[in-house]
Order: sequence, then C-alpha cells, then structure tokens
Amino acid sequence: MQDNFFFKKRLQSIFILIFLLFITYGAIIITEYNVIEGFTSIPLAIVWGVTNFYPTVASLDKLPTIMLSLWETILISIGAATVAAMFALVFAVLGSNTTKVNNFFATICRFCATFFRNIDVAVWSMILLFSFGQSALTGYFALFFVSFGFLTRAFIERLMKLVIVV
Repeated sequence: MQDNFFFKKRLQSIFILIFLLFITYGAIIITEYNVIEGFTSIPLAIVWGVTNFYPTVASLDKLPTIMLSLWETILISIGAATVAAMFALVFAVLGSNTTKVNNFFATICRFCATFFRNIDVAVWSMILLFSFGQSALTGYFALFFVSFGFLTRAFIERLMKLVIVV
C-alpha cells in the first residue's frame, strides 16, 4: 500500500517535471533565447558587476547624504508602524466579533483592514507618488496603510483567540 503511494507521488513528480521542461522549451523557442550564449555571458556579467559596483571616490563623497537619507527612512518606518499600531488596536477592538460595539462598525473596521492589507506597499507607494509627488510623507503613508491593515487583522485574530481561551 505504501509503495503504491510513493510510486504515484514519484510518477506525479516526473509528469510535473516533464510539463515544466516543455514549458521552458516552448518559452525558449518563442523568445528565440540562445541558451549557450546566455550561460557563456555569466562571467562577463560578473566582471561588469564588479567593475560597476566597486566604490569610487565620487560615490564615497555622496555617502553622508545617503546615510542621512537612510536614517530618515528608518525613522519614518518606525513612526509609521507605531502610529499604525495605535490605530490598528482601536480598529481591532471595534472590529473583533468578541469586543465589537455593533455589527456595522465591526464590518467597516474589517473592510478597512482587509482593503489596506491586501494592497501591496509598492502599489500604495505608486498610487501616493502619482497623487502627491515624491516626499517623505508619501513613504510614511504607504508604510502606514500596509502596517495598519496587517496589524488590524492580526490584532482582530488575537482578540478572538484571547477571549476563547479565557
């Protein structure tokens, strides 16, 4: 019985591998990709990467500006996550089935959390960038929205488990 199970799993794996090989071969034919040229260009790509990403005097002159921007980014992300956690806690208490005020507020809170959580931070960044331009506030709001959505759902789930245990 067990040997039959492993045989079926192995056969299934072989069929999946053959299917993937056919898809890969089809993509190579459609895109006219030269496999040999692709593999032989790997050493050239490594040489290009080493020569172009090696720090120079000009790039080291920009290091203080980069470090200042990096510090600003770290502070913005901490601030966005902290404020999002505070808002998420309020929305989680209002949205949890165990602590809800009424069904209307619970539904609205869960909808907001799901909406903000399911849109990726890169998408939020692009939406806000095209709407308001490039600034620290744009990055703050993108991080805030995603953190708010994720933390609200996490807090709601945790509140339901806490009440069930107690």
